[in-house]
Amino acid sequence: KEMEAAGMTGHWLPHADQFNYQIIVVVDGNVVPDRLPTQMNGNSAIVKQLTERIEHWYSSLRHGENIILVKSDISDLEETLERELKNASRLARIAKNGKLLVQKVLSQRAVDCYWAELLEVYSSFLEKPVAP
Repeated sequence: KEMEAAGMTGHWLPHADQFNYQIIVVVDGNVVPDRLPTQMNGNSAIVKQLTERIEHWYSSLRHGENIILVKSDISDLEETLERELKNASRLARIAKNGKLLVQKVLSQRAVDCYWAELLEVYSSFLEKPVAP
């Protein structure tokens, strides 16, 4: 609502059209933005607010390396956009690194390994073995 009031939002764009911009701003709603991996897999640098809502792979996000982070209340968004838009080569590098990160940590093999590790840890809480 604050972004709308400040005139910082526009009409809805399909993902393919969003990739025509140097920066995509990702703001959380009621849940983690499931569109984030798709957006990071494009050619745009991602600006995302800091949040308590996380997914298992967020620990791999590095500000200034593969994503640009802003305060949770987005009070520094306008300043961040103005600063970052002055350095196209930095934005291109962050976009490329973000894309590589998503392709690595969300590959089928990486997700399978995550689930295997999660289930192994979860099984340690069981009182008795579960029969196959």
